[in-house]
Parts: sequence; C-alpha cells; structure tokens
Amino acid sequence: MKSADVPKDRGRLYKARRQIRYAFLIIQEAGLGIFLHQLRRQFYSRTIFLGLEKLLGEGASSPPSSDKYRLALASPADIDEFFEKMEHETKELRYELLARKWFYECGFHNCYAVRTTDTNELCHVRWMVTSQDNEVIDASFQNRLPRLKKDEALMENIFTFREYRAKGITISIGLQMAEIARRQGFRRIMAYVAEDNIPSLRACKTQGFQVFEKVLERHVLFRATRKTIEEISPSVPVLIAQKETPTSPSSTATDYNSHDNGAS
Repeated sequence: MKSADVPKDRGRLYKARRQIRYAFLIIQEAGLGIFLHQLRRQFYSRTIFLGLEKLLGEGASSPPSSDKYRLALASPADIDEFFEKMEHETKELRYELLARKWFYECGFHNCYAVRTTDTNELCHVRWMVTSQDNEVIDASFQNRLPRLKKDEALMENIFTFREYRAKGITISIGLQMAEIARRQGFRRIMAYVAEDNIPSLRACKTQGFQVFEKVLERHVLFRATRKTIEEISPSVPVLIAQKETPTSPSSTATDYNSHDNGAS
C-alpha cells in the first residue's frame, strides 16, 4: 500500500465510524421507524429541488432588524445548547436536529444562531456555506451540494424550534442574512428547496429569491448523484403550485433543509 493511501483509508474508516455512531443516535433519539425510513431513502430515492438565487446589489438598503430577536455567529455554547434542546422536540424533529449535528461535525462551522431579546432563548439556526467550505463539500457532501465561487453563498439547514414557528422568523432573519452576505462581499446567495416544500418556497419568494435551475438528486445503493435537469431564466420568480403537495411533518415556512445530510 502506498503511504499516500494511508490517510485516505484512515479518513474513510473515521467517516464509517461516525456514520455507525449516528445510526445508533437516530435509533435512540428518533426511533427505529424513522431510521428505517431514512435508510430506505438512502437505498433508493429521487427528489427534485428548485435552485433559488438572490442577487445582492451594491446599493441595497439594509432591512429593518427585529427588536424581538438577536442574530449572531453561533458560539460553541450555542451549538451545544442547540442539540441539548433535542429532548423537547418530536421524533421527526429530533432527526432533523441530528442531521444538522452531522452537518456541523462534518466541518460546516459558519452557523448563525438567533435568540429572543427578552428571554435569551435559542429559537433559530442556519448555516451560510461559502467557497471556503468547498473542501468539506468535496469530502463529505459531493453530489449533494454544489461547489461555490468566491462571490457566492449558500443558505443551508435552516431550523426553527417548534414553539417559534409561524412567527415570521425565517423571513426576517433571511433578509438580515442577505445583508450580512452583501457586506461580506458576496454578490449572490442561493438555496435549494424541494419543489413540493410549498411553505419554504413561499418564504423564499417573499425574500426575493428567483428560480434559476431545477435539480434532480438521486440516491441509489447509498450513493448520491446530482444533475441539473432544467436551466431556468433568472427573471422567473418562485412559482407556487396551485395545489399544495403534503410535506414532511417538519417542513414549514420556518424550517427547510435543502439536501439529505447522509447521516443514516
């Protein structure tokens, strides 16, 4: 065996051990039924995502900040508290939280936390993925997330705790995050949302996102592939179907996860 292959083998072994550990965590926290459902999705599933974009102009005005919530880059203490709150959530939402724990521990650390100003309670988190995360994408999320250019940012793994949903947090914080991205020099922010996740598409439409592509993500025998199946004019707004397709119990206007995190 070549010496250069040793670190690769160690990396694969470490990833396999983490996957096994997360499998047990999912069974323990979310239940065997949800674990088996996710396992079947890894064996075979196909999901169509809408690629959404928002261009950040030079002279854009800053959105009004809410006096109810405080947004900041998440600290290690915020991350610990985020996962400690899991015991108060439903089994479906526990899986969503574990998926985000996997995402964070894969190396995506550019996470933002939102707290209430009056009680200082953690109520919302989201990730902003940038070109600095391309190595992590290649290592752990290849064919699930796109590689990013220096002036692009991807909004990913948005999560609002149950008691704070349907209060407009996603839209308010989304507008503030767009301003943060603009001030950091980004010219384009993106998000990928399942085409049947109507509440999240509505939230993106309100924030000014437009559709630029349609992507098919397939899982076959635990391998993911990602392919653009339609490029769409950037002038096309987010279109909402006349008849809503039922989404998962955790899919609401204040919670969307663009891609399967592969934790199961």
